[in-house]
Amino acid sequence: MCSKERGRRPVVAELRAQMLTAMTGCPRDLTALWHRSAAELGPSNPLTLLIACKSETYASRTRPVTESVPVWERLVRCAADALEAGDPAHLEIVSRYGRWLGRRGEPTDLDNAVVHQRAELARRESALGVQAYWTGTVRLDLATTLVERARLGHLDHTVKAVPSADLAEAAELSAQEIAHRSVVCGHDDLRTWEARGVAGKVALCQALLGPAAGERTTAQARELADQVVRMTTDFMTGRQALREPRLLQGLLLRAQALLAAGRQAEAEAEARLAGELHRGREDGWPGGIDPGLAPLTLARVLAGTDRAEAVAAARRALRSRLDWFPEDSVYCVEAREQLGAC
Repeated sequence: MCSKERGRRPVVAELRAQMLTAMTGCPRDLTALWHRSAAELGPSNPLTLLIACKSETYASRTRPVTESVPVWERLVRCAADALEAGDPAHLEIVSRYGRWLGRRGEPTDLDNAVVHQRAELARRESALGVQAYWTGTVRLDLATTLVERARLGHLDHTVKAVPSADLAEAAELSAQEIAHRSVVCGHDDLRTWEARGVAGKVALCQALLGPAAGERTTAQARELADQVVRMTTDFMTGRQALREPRLLQGLLLRAQALLAAGRQAEAEAEARLAGELHRGREDGWPGGIDPGLAPLTLARVLAGTDRAEAVAAARRALRSRLDWFPEDSVYCVEAREQLGAC
């Protein structure tokens, strides 16, 4: 080790400790910490890039999606030039780029995110192993994007994928991750719930969009929805920290499943609770839940019972999504579609 590197060791240790403190206390401090790291260690230093990743992770939850995607594109290029392919900071940056690309939802974004995540999954399975942590991360990211493409692809004229095929692939990927996380993390761990939550979204979409959905009886569709209700209920039982993002995801998923199962009154109660909890959050994207999902869910729940309130909720959802998404995003189109249906 050269004398210059030895001299940096105390600085690296201090910056790393401050990064960990900021992540658990005040993420806003990460921006100033990144500037210091860039000045003292250099913009391409692995720790500087890791701090940039953590800083942008927080910032992406507080600004429009159109501003986030170019930032992650730049970080991907910087990481590719400065970091080893298996460096955790590099892997996290590449994963977060794929997530925000899909979340933007402009024409071709869902397709491009699937291509990116599928290629990255193959690379990580080969280089890191099929059960490595970062392999599992991108596996579940791909499953999530496939569900979104199946659910919203009809709103993007560039999407040609068959929804049933996307859902079948997402089901297989999420099942693999549930099995792995159940062994490594535990059956009831929050990280296992992330995979179960994706599987629940697959089942709910299959009730409405899956193979031969038009031929499925109401009873069969409701049974699929009831499976999701039972899964989310099992997960929520005994958990009190409802502000935990994954529990908020569970509430919204259960509200949608209850509605699909024909249990409107229960769905309304869950949707209202989720809306209140979401409004109490500082960040707009708790756990990857987009800012308009809670009012959109309430609008769907109330569409058949209280048109005036359903319209008001749909308008809130559209306003929120227009604040965060580009106007031609499938997420804005979805909100407009719901408003028109109320």
